[in-house]
Amino acid sequence: MLARLCLRTPEDFRRFVFAYILFLIALAPFALVEFLTGRAPIVEFLNHLGPTIEAYGAERSGFFRAQVVFPHSILFGLFCSIAFSNILYSRGNVLSKVSQAGIATFVTILSLSSAAALSLLIQFGLAVWGYLTGRRWRLLLGLAFATFLGLEIASNRGPFILLIETLTFDPQTGWWRVYIWEYGSQSVLDHPLVGIGLNDWVRPEWMYSGSVDNFWLVIAMRYGLPGFLLLGGALALLMAGILRQPMIGAAAELRTGYAIGWVALSLVLCTVHIWDAVAAFVSFYFGAAASFLGAITTSSGPAHPQENASEVRSMNQPDSPGQGREGRQIPFSRYTNRFSSNTRRKAP
Repeated sequence: MLARLCLRTPEDFRRFVFAYILFLIALAPFALVEFLTGRAPIVEFLNHLGPTIEAYGAERSGFFRAQVVFPHSILFGLFCSIAFSNILYSRGNVLSKVSQAGIATFVTILSLSSAAALSLLIQFGLAVWGYLTGRRWRLLLGLAFATFLGLEIASNRGPFILLIETLTFDPQTGWWRVYIWEYGSQSVLDHPLVGIGLNDWVRPEWMYSGSVDNFWLVIAMRYGLPGFLLLGGALALLMAGILRQPMIGAAAELRTGYAIGWVALSLVLCTVHIWDAVAAFVSFYFGAAASFLGAITTSSGPAHPQENASEVRSMNQPDSPGQGREGRQIPFSRYTNRFSSNTRRKAP
């Protein structure tokens, strides 16, 4: 809701990306300290003031996984990684964009999270594809679908299990995600209409943890297939809506960066669950699509509030001197044709 209300134009989204970059820059020194020492300075300071999140100090490959101000290092890495594509397609010279994207990559790596690394890999791959092929996204979609079918037919494990087995730093966590998928999907099949709510899910006794490292699977388990389809369908329709908007120049570039981040986030959520601040951020990022819903940009840059105001003023002018108020359209409406004056009921 906040994103839909606060981000109304591509220029608003550009400001959001700028604030996003500043936040990553501010967190980078603390992430590096935690990565090298295992101590989380911000969390330790806040714990002196009152109870807050716990600093785990988890170690991997001789270094410590940075979580900085988030409940888990996976959440920190996911939060940092989504900035990558939005930075690459924001306004600015090549040097500034590469340096800022490098900062996003650096702080993401400090989390030592395979999910965050996968997010970066997806965004980088999509950006390279767009550059080499002239953004032939439909061809890429067709190839991805063909690859998915090929893996489904040729492999006895399926493409999803292959993905989570091969793209994890720790094979043990990869296999754990496989078991979560098997027993969690069975829970969805057992309770397809209303789900299990907040009750515990059925699993073997040796699966001591009740956490489910799959956001979409959690939605289907808790709220059934209708809940999953409603949420997924709403997000898909939102993305389809912004892709249909006619844009060129900087606004179109911002939309491309947002869409790449949207795809990466949607795929990575198949391997992680989100909660607390990152759950709010993910909802905000999905809702940020509102920045491109009503923007019809014909200039070389994103729409500005002053330009929108002038367009509204010209739109509200009568077509002829004798047309009067009947020829006016509702200002700031995204559905000007539907609510134009020719649909109004005339007084007798």
